[in-house]
Amino acid sequence: MITSGLLILAVAVSVRGTPVMQLPPMPLDTGDKNAVIVTVETFWRQPYWKSRKLENLTLFYSYEVKEAEHCDGKLFSTEFIIDAPPTLTCISRIPIEMSRDELETNELENEKSIEVQFDREIFHSASEVTFFVRVRVHQINESSLFDQLESSKLRYRLSDRGEWIAFPSAYQIVPLIAGVVVFIIALVTYIVVFFSRTKRQNYDSVAKITSSVNRSE
Repeated sequence: MITSGLLILAVAVSVRGTPVMQLPPMPLDTGDKNAVIVTVETFWRQPYWKSRKLENLTLFYSYEVKEAEHCDGKLFSTEFIIDAPPTLTCISRIPIEMSRDELETNELENEKSIEVQFDREIFHSASEVTFFVRVRVHQINESSLFDQLESSKLRYRLSDRGEWIAFPSAYQIVPLIAGVVVFIIALVTYIVVFFSRTKRQNYDSVAKITSSVNRSE
């Protein structure tokens, strides 16, 4: 009984003494009203992270789509979740390069963050985009062991960025242009035929009047 108690106490002390690793900082919103821009802090240049081996820093972003072809990453559906309306969520990612070169670091020592800009049209009709970063951190003295650390999530409200006009895509524009061209051709043809008939009718009327005058004389 005493042995079991000592064992539990030793495990508790061991767990309590295990240092909790910091999480990478959350991406930040630049507040730009005309573009979708987020910043990723260059945390790997900080003393805490310099002593660790970091790999695969990735910026993830997810948003809801109405059609599967609007997703440029992996598509997830909630149609099989009970008591939840069916939605399609697209999750994409962008790798972020972590430069540790001393020369380059000295040149960019004033650069505290990296800006990542997105074309707003890739989000289509989504009202919100979620951004977060994930990085692989190898444990000290254990290169084969690593942790996947994930930052807090930034909820980027697209609907708060002012009015945005969604321009039609190429496959929507081509049929539209073709329809307009056909309409113009039909309209021109109708006008030509109409005036041709009107001119002919006027000519026939003049001819009849002339014939009547000649007969009366």
